[in-house]
Amino acid sequence: MTDLQKTIAKDLLSIQAVFFRPDQPFTWASGIKSPVYCDNRLTLSNPAVRLDVEKGLAELIRAHYPQAEVLMGTSTAGIAHAAITAHLMGLPMGYVRSGATYGMEKGLRRLAEAGMENHSLTNFDVIAQIAAEENYIRPEDVARLIAFRNNPSDESWIGK
Repeated sequence: MTDLQKTIAKDLLSIQAVFFRPDQPFTWASGIKSPVYCDNRLTLSNPAVRLDVEKGLAELIRAHYPQAEVLMGTSTAGIAHAAITAHLMGLPMGYVRSGATYGMEKGLRRLAEAGMENHSLTNFDVIAQIAAEENYIRPEDVARLIAFRNNPSDESWIGK
């Protein structure tokens, strides 16, 4: 767990861009029950969090893709983040339509199968751990959240 991952996790939790409800799960449009709610669009409305995100993105891009010539954001909130980060880096930007992966095992596996690298400002496991450390959730809920992350369609994590 890096300092950047911890900072972003704390930011997301503090503005409720990510929050956990393992005892009262949300139901996604797909019908899957989820202990997590995520609305990263909220990061745009908080200047301090927004700056952490954009600086973090610039740091990751410089570290992993120093030859980047353009940044692309996914619609909708990703467009603003790409534009701001591109501005900080002096790069042009564009956008593409997105598809949901949610950082779950299935999505990460698909990226790997396609030969794509995944670099994230933070991840589900880090946010769950920080949420427990910061008393947003009970420490024993972390294992339930990880069980959900490993297989969202298996609801055995509910009611444990």
